[in-house]
Amino acid sequence: MIKIYLYLLVFILIFCSSKRTNQSNDQKNSRETVEKFYLWYIKDAYPKDFSYYQIPPYKKVDQKKYAFDNNEHKARLEKVKYLSKEYINSSLEKLEICNTEMLKLDWDAQPESQFNIRACDYLWFDNWVGGQGEDIDGFRIVNEVASNDRVVFMVEILIQKDVFAKSKVTVKKEDGIYKITNIELIWN
Repeated sequence: MIKIYLYLLVFILIFCSSKRTNQSNDQKNSRETVEKFYLWYIKDAYPKDFSYYQIPPYKKVDQKKYAFDNNEHKARLEKVKYLSKEYINSSLEKLEICNTEMLKLDWDAQPESQFNIRACDYLWFDNWVGGQGEDIDGFRIVNEVASNDRVVFMVEILIQKDVFAKSKVTVKKEDGIYKITNIELIWN
């Protein structure tokens, strides 16, 4: 009888240890996703063209109608291996609302950037780091909270070690890999 209790106790200890290891590995993997995303974006993509992944080109829909190219936007976002399908779909839905408003207007020529349509305002600054070409040169993760199937990170975006903006980044497992489902800029 004592052997049974002893075996049961050993089994429980091994199971609990394994579960804790899996949870800590999950948090480590989710953190690595955020770190790799910002390392790539701030060091490589942002300096080259900070609008490439967030502002698609226009397409002419009719004689005096322009809209943003949803297909090109989707293709560009799908190249970013850190973004989830959920993030991409959400971004396409926002762009569709913008396009709906754009199609209500007649344009004599292709629209200039930063035109005044409220549904499109989010396009006129970088939604991942908050910049419009500033010399953003780093980031640091200052907080992380795991809940249910998601992990939320608070990321400070830096210019010469000073906080320029903050991003609240949510990640979730997709097909066994942590991917970003949302990035929300916080300006306080």
